[in-house]
Amino acid sequence: GRRPPPRPSQNPKDKSAKSYKNVIYLAIIIFFFQFLYFGFWVNPVDPNNQEQINPDNVVTISINPGESLKNIAKMLKKENVINSKTLFVGFAKYTDQDTKIQSGVFTIPLPQNIQSTLGIITTVPKEDKITIPEGYKIRQIDQLLTDQGLISQGDFINCVQSCDLNHPVLGFIPNQSVRNLEGFLFPDTYFISRASFTPESLIIKMMDNFMAKLPTDWQEKAEQLPLTDLYSIINMASIIEREVLSQKDKQLVSGLLWKRYRSDWLIDADAALLYEKEDNKITSADLNSDSPYNIRRKKGLPPTPISNPGIASIQAALTPIESEYWFYLTTLDTGEVKYAETYEQHNRNIDRYLR
Repeated sequence: GRRPPPRPSQNPKDKSAKSYKNVIYLAIIIFFFQFLYFGFWVNPVDPNNQEQINPDNVVTISINPGESLKNIAKMLKKENVINSKTLFVGFAKYTDQDTKIQSGVFTIPLPQNIQSTLGIITTVPKEDKITIPEGYKIRQIDQLLTDQGLISQGDFINCVQSCDLNHPVLGFIPNQSVRNLEGFLFPDTYFISRASFTPESLIIKMMDNFMAKLPTDWQEKAEQLPLTDLYSIINMASIIEREVLSQKDKQLVSGLLWKRYRSDWLIDADAALLYEKEDNKITSADLNSDSPYNIRRKKGLPPTPISNPGIASIQAALTPIESEYWFYLTTLDTGEVKYAETYEQHNRNIDRYLR
């Protein structure tokens, strides 16, 4: 058969022109992705876009020990610190900074790019956080701060009593020979600086938080209660905080305790007697003591709040639920609250659930 005609040979100049075009195209593609990379993903979120920037020009994030890189990227994207979660994760891994990220609380000024953001969160933080549980007493807060190496034991207690505190909260506390802020140090999570931490700075933060969380209509609600001053209401809330857990039980017990007070009964709450105890155990000697916190024997509220209540207990003290009940107990096994209308029913509940 006939052979196909030979292909015309390609001009070397054509080959060179084609190679040159390919290099140009490749350079354009590289430039385009570099533009996206540095101009959009790596560079800061647009500082001129006020919708994307924190009003104070700073964000605070908390990284827990063992937090995944994906979660960290998600937090940063949510706070508009970075534009791309994927690129943040990739950049952190590519530069081997993913294993150097620290745990703690970080303050990030805006705007930042990915590299500078990683520089912040891979440096040991200057800030930390501390959580004060609901129902803690002042001396428990003191112990917590001592255990975390923030103070020497007793420093917080001493500051509560003697630091120069000019704060609106003090106006709610009756004149006392020894000032007691029990009940007005709001339990919450607080950001602190270890380098500059003082007991006074935390006390001020806690009282500021108390004022911010206090219901604005508390005076209106207090008009329906046997006692209308805030100190008495926080005192009752502090008992409720230590007695029961659920919101419904808090409101029912609130109604029951206010009813006892109004009816000139003993409030009769063990939590008040435990206020002076370190071991959280009540003995027969305690039950017969003349302590002002023994409201099994002394009528009225204890002389001070017995804990620092959370907002649920404060709301419960302000909004009691009226019921036919006069007695209650908390079961030992499940923590369920059992109510009774009569002393006889209450004794049967004691036999059934506490013995």
